Amino acid sequence: MFHEHTTARVQPLPVLLFLGASLIGCATSNQIVAPSIENYTPPALSQRGSSSQEPPTSASGPSLVTQESNASADAHSTEALTLAACLQIALDRNPVNLAARQGVVIAEETIGIVQAPYYPEVAFVTGWSRSQRRSSLPGGLTQLMTSNTSSPTDDWLAGFAARYTIVDGGRRAAEHRRAIALKSTAEEEAKRMQQDLVFEVHSSFYRLAASMRVHTVAEENLSRAEAHLHLAQRLREAGAVPKADVLRAEVEVAEASLAQTRAEGLTRTTRGQLSIAMGLPAASRFEIDTGSHQASSPALAVPEKVIEEALHARPEINAALQQISADEAGVAAAKSAYRPRLYAEAGYDYRDSDFPPEDEEWSIALNLNWTLFSGFSRKHEVNRAKAELSRQEAEVRQLILQVQQEAWAAHSTVLETWESVQTTETQVASALESMRVARTRYEVGAATINDLLDAQTALARAETNRVEATWNLLIAEAWLDRVRGQSPVTGS
Repeated sequence: MFHEHTTARVQPLPVLLFLGASLIGCATSNQIVAPSIENYTPPALSQRGSSSQEPPTSASGPSLVTQESNASADAHSTEALTLAACLQIALDRNPVNLAARQGVVIAEETIGIVQAPYYPEVAFVTGWSRSQRRSSLPGGLTQLMTSNTSSPTDDWLAGFAARYTIVDGGRRAAEHRRAIALKSTAEEEAKRMQQDLVFEVHSSFYRLAASMRVHTVAEENLSRAEAHLHLAQRLREAGAVPKADVLRAEVEVAEASLAQTRAEGLTRTTRGQLSIAMGLPAASRFEIDTGSHQASSPALAVPEKVIEEALHARPEINAALQQISADEAGVAAAKSAYRPRLYAEAGYDYRDSDFPPEDEEWSIALNLNWTLFSGFSRKHEVNRAKAELSRQEAEVRQLILQVQQEAWAAHSTVLETWESVQTTETQVASALESMRVARTRYEVGAATINDLLDAQTALARAETNRVEATWNLLIAEAWLDRVRGQSPVTGS
């Protein structure tokens, strides 16, 4: 387009003004306005009346709506969330899981960035300059001229330039290997964060179930305390017991009512923890379905087998090993600075003192660049890369020890909690019989009110211990799965 001759020349000043306006564009304000917090506040949960036990995958399951619509929807909520449904909501909505997935995307894009140097770089170049230069002529000719200074001249340039790296000492290959290893690291980190999230949902779900059951135990204990108060009042009216028995029973009723209030607060707190684990507002209102979860004898492998599984399956260890591969590639990339680099360059443009330029120019070149001395920076870069590699290897060794300890402790905790479940079953049965005997004896005057209320307190404590032991066993089994790197993505 530039090689066509024209009879009329374009004036430089209007062209420059047009190009300047096109490149600069509209002026923007330097003021930074932070986004509104409402843009990032999680929507509330709306439950619809569905009895499905599967994770919500359609409009009939739990969905996320705004706070305004949630107020009326929650009032008529009838669906109880299963553990599987809670897990699905968490995997879809929890910001930690979303951030982990974006970390993998970032690593994938980084691979594309490091692959770019394998392709030639092509650029469009254009420019204008105006200069005045002094002419250098032989002495005899200079005396014949009135001045040896030339008139100001314009220099217009427009064309294309290309550059390609032929040899770079292995830097591109090393950086590509490093990017691939870092992508694997990001994938393992995403898996680790997902397993942490799965365990957090399991743990929060089981704690909420336990707190709900403890609240039921507190209500039952309050009913027993009130029944014993009525018994003491009836016996007092009959003249069989002193007034002190009635007062003692009233104190027991007050304490049972206080325990019920505390259980209600614990239920609200654990429901908020489960809401946060699912990526929902802490004030979300929902019910959970705990009917299918029962404590049973755990089928455990020997501790050594559990440790071996953990070492080979834990995403933390896999991520650390991938990081070692990345650091090894970093050492190779640092060493490439000692080798020469060979570049191929080409250019094709039009150049003239008038606009548009009409004189055609082209060039082809091979350039070899070999840095002989750089202030010892290359040596320090290599040493730093080697030190990072050694540090990562030490961290892997420490991580292996940590995983071994976690696997051993998790295995022991499951065994301990199962024994606790069996013990509390016997404890509850004994406490029930003890309270029955104490009530019978109190009614006939063979026992004191303290004997009866002590038996009642022992029964409430035994039932609470059984609830905690039962759900602690499920939490311990979920933690053992997490330690082994086998956290289930769906609930059971």
